[in-house]
Amino acid sequence: MKTRKTHRIVLFVLALCFASFSYSQSKMKVEKKMMSAQVIETETDVVTFLSQSKNHTILVKALRASGLVDTLIGEGPFTVFAPTNEAFSKLPEGTLDKLLEPENVEQLKAILTYHVISGNFNSAEIVKAIGNSEGETDFRTLNGASISAYVSDGELILTDAKGNDAKVEVADKQQTNGFVHIINAVVIPN
Repeated sequence: MKTRKTHRIVLFVLALCFASFSYSQSKMKVEKKMMSAQVIETETDVVTFLSQSKNHTILVKALRASGLVDTLIGEGPFTVFAPTNEAFSKLPEGTLDKLLEPENVEQLKAILTYHVISGNFNSAEIVKAIGNSEGETDFRTLNGASISAYVSDGELILTDAKGNDAKVEVADKQQTNGFVHIINAVVIPN
């Protein structure tokens, strides 16, 4: 009887060790990938950085239309999850044009501020927060709503309020007032 109980305890401990090892391996993959992205300090703010990118012309146009440029060139610090032009093209047809209309400025602002976290979070800090939260963590955005982050197959993933995922494709573009992480989808707050 004692032997069975001991075997169960040993099996349980081994299962816990394996689960912990699997998570650690996944976390190490993300950290290694993000470190290879090489953090380069620049003399530009997040908006100037995005304005210089041919892959973020739609995001910059949306920031201007929403009136958020002045906010994001401010002192910050900000962590910006920046969808590419290709990410915007995945939205349903006509959605972007509608959002850019002056009467929809508040909705556009709500979506764009959902892509920004107050604070300076590089990928290693995000992964650490995920690890401290046992595999997934939430961040409060400038929008006021939360966005989730987790690691899957060595990739850093964001999940929006609708359950849609956006993968961080390029991380740790450090600017004078924060970090920019480039994502492959537009996240939606509600």
